[in-house]
Amino acid sequence: SETKYNVEKEITENYLQKNNAAKIIIEKINNVNKDTGISSCYIFNGVTGTGKTLLANNIQKYLDDKEYNIINGTEFAKYDAANTEKMHYKLMQDNTIKVILIDEFDKMAKEYQSLFLELLSNKEINITTEDKIYIKIALNKCMFIFNMNAGQNVLYNKNLTNEEKIEALQDEFDEKYGAYFTSRVNDIFIFDQINADNITEEELQTVFVDYISKMKKEYNIDIVLDKSIFEHYKEKFGIRKLIITITDKIENHMNLNVEKYKNKTIKITSENKKIKFEIVEKK
Repeated sequence: SETKYNVEKEITENYLQKNNAAKIIIEKINNVNKDTGISSCYIFNGVTGTGKTLLANNIQKYLDDKEYNIINGTEFAKYDAANTEKMHYKLMQDNTIKVILIDEFDKMAKEYQSLFLELLSNKEINITTEDKIYIKIALNKCMFIFNMNAGQNVLYNKNLTNEEKIEALQDEFDEKYGAYFTSRVNDIFIFDQINADNITEEELQTVFVDYISKMKKEYNIDIVLDKSIFEHYKEKFGIRKLIITITDKIENHMNLNVEKYKNKTIKITSENKKIKFEIVEKK
């Protein structure tokens, strides 16, 4: 459909990371109609706030809700046998292609991590529901994405190339999870820190796309963000914190001036940590 095409274009062409993760994931999803299914596993690895979850959420826009499940690893940080069923239920939707995102995989209890490693070695899983209904789920039509913030000593090592970082992470994962884990993983994508030097103006708009789209839809206000807003960026908190900080500042101002800005284009800059709003074009 045209909508799906536009979402795919947004994800693969305008996404701020340069590691080809978006393009490869979308290509894999598009091949789902093949008899073999998609049966694959990818690791998104990077320090906090580098856009791992942002990309995963954008991929969700490309899929129907029933095809996408998110499991938050922090909810399973402590082992409880009852939660194993809860986790299985996340896989219990229609027996179609599913993308299963395990956010914060490295924060899960080892017992739950082992459960997913076991899933990677099986073609199907049998589950009995709360209503005592026995169902079979074909795992060869599942794509697993493990979001991780692991190996920080590797990620922050500026003397290593991207390929060397991946090799070092593979060794670390093999030691922690067992050699089968990395042999089953299709690819590891490293998400680098984002800053004013490695992001374009166009990519910056992509980062704030949800808020920009909201203002366009509700008030016909076009917002253009300037890279000077990165003076509010703190590396240890990452891009997520910048989004929250800038969005809050913009929203506080817009709430008081929305009538003034309706049907106009507003350029937003920052100077000496002060956000500035300039009308640059009339519709």
